[in-house]
Amino acid sequence: MTSFFEQVHTVGRVKPRGEAVQFSWPGVYFEGRFRGTGVGVVLDCAAADYDVQVDGATVATLVTPGDTTHWVDGLRDGEHTVRVVKRNDTPGDISTFGGFVAAPGGAVLNRPAPRDRQIEFIGDSLTVGYGNVSGTRVCDPEQLKRTTNTDVSHGALAARQLDADYQINGLSGLGMVRNVAGICPELTYRTHYDRALLSVDGDVWRNPGTWRPQVVEACNDAGDSGVHYWYLDTSGLDFLGCDGHASARDDRLIADRLVPFLSSLLT
Repeated sequence: MTSFFEQVHTVGRVKPRGEAVQFSWPGVYFEGRFRGTGVGVVLDCAAADYDVQVDGATVATLVTPGDTTHWVDGLRDGEHTVRVVKRNDTPGDISTFGGFVAAPGGAVLNRPAPRDRQIEFIGDSLTVGYGNVSGTRVCDPEQLKRTTNTDVSHGALAARQLDADYQINGLSGLGMVRNVAGICPELTYRTHYDRALLSVDGDVWRNPGTWRPQVVEACNDAGDSGVHYWYLDTSGLDFLGCDGHASARDDRLIADRLVPFLSSLLT
């Protein structure tokens, strides 16, 4: 019998917990392969929302699913791919993913191979995809949660165009030096960057050694010739996301403008 880590291709900052992982960052995703007519998705999360995709198509959106195994049944008998992605940012909560379960008569297969390219996106609400599928700038807190979809943020879209695995390490409202409207002056993005579990003081993400992004916008005091500047052209954007953030349409436009730039760095 294969273990969780042999069955699941995990992308994003997670903390192993037995045959499961815990996580907090938005956009964390899990990919697997299975044979049969159905698959179960094992989750324990009362805060975030998830899309479940089979063979590249979204078959379910799970809204704060709780402690559950969600089943996708009635599939053609054969080999399939499955992907589960965390849609929104819930930095104050901890989520748990317990892997995939095959329907009777089927089997979970060895995990898909990781992609050759890896990209890390570091940012704020724009990077998260804050309220990007709302269709309106006016959102209450509940609407904001339900209409934030990191899986269609510009970073996720750009990475998929480049066939890259990616991390969306974004925190809404927190900056490297100062925060929006002066909130939480004792904290910055840097307070949380090293963590897997954002709400746990002192937590440190342990890179399993397989995450080596080729494009990171970071620098050091000595200067880094690998750092490049890209101007975010906002022309044509409607900013119809919550509180005037980028919409899903805007995210597609930004991704289309970003991909040629990233391609020039990756080749």
